[in-house]
Amino acid sequence: MKKLNGSLYFEKNDVNKVVDRLILTIEDNQYLNRFTQYEKKLVNKSIKSFKNEILHHLLIECAVKYDFIETLYTELMFPAQNLVAPDKYSQIPYHSVTKTMTEQYNNWFYNYGLSLVVGEFEKI
Repeated sequence: MKKLNGSLYFEKNDVNKVVDRLILTIEDNQYLNRFTQYEKKLVNKSIKSFKNEILHHLLIECAVKYDFIETLYTELMFPAQNLVAPDKYSQIPYHSVTKTMTEQYNNWFYNYGLSLVVGEFEKI
């Protein structure tokens, strides 16, 4: 990690360290522990997807600015109208759950994983 003109820049090794540390400690996340293994896998998948997007960009650049990470986060996030939070989803009667609702539920976990990654970069 380098700081130039007051801005943080992350190199490939920095990205790997930050994201891999998050993946190793995700089991300690008390909020996630209330969900199933499948739902945890959705979060892990989004974290790895985000990491791969950054690493792909680093094939061209030597480092990425934190602003790039924030922009990528907003680009990859699903919009609010495409989300169903777990507490709301659990209140829907089983026979009323549609494929769209299930996709929106999965999207919520995807967004949650992205927010965890960005949160790790914010801590630095």
